[in-house]
Amino acid sequence: MRRGRNLKYKTVMNTEFFKVYGAKERNDSLLRLSDDHYVLFYGFGKDKDNDESGYCWRKDYGHKPTEEELKGDITTHVNKLIDAKILTGFTYEGSLVYLSAENQFNYKAAFDLCMLTDGGNLPVTFKFGQESAPKYRQFNTKEELKDFYLSAISFVTNALAEGWAEKDMVYKKDMQSWFT
Repeated sequence: MRRGRNLKYKTVMNTEFFKVYGAKERNDSLLRLSDDHYVLFYGFGKDKDNDESGYCWRKDYGHKPTEEELKGDITTHVNKLIDAKILTGFTYEGSLVYLSAENQFNYKAAFDLCMLTDGGNLPVTFKFGQESAPKYRQFNTKEELKDFYLSAISFVTNALAEGWAEKDMVYKKDMQSWFT
């Protein structure tokens, strides 16, 4: 038995950023799919440097977003990506190094104390790797600790610079043509 209802189907939108694979280059744009469905594409990346194609980021809107909203959303997303990269993207001697703010502080404190005391606090041991498979690395010399600490700081500095460059590009971009 058929009922005489007029059912409306609402499109399900993903209002969080997600990767869309198959991109060959960056092509930032805002597409209007309907009066109340807009899609933002921005950025370009590859999971591996040698991949033939890469991905861009996508976010759906249930309204026509403003330029400030787009820039704010992209900036927030870039900040999350860079925070995640800093937290879990650094490896040292083949081991993952979790660079939480607390760990960064502990590494700096050990390094500073080592430099101030001419290595008097050595050896120091740090836990690397994952909780399920930890690796303990003992630093016995100033040079070893210095190499580790400067590598970690360089990684953080480069990740931050990458994020700043992406956000600068977004804020300098004239998005007005996207709205015509």
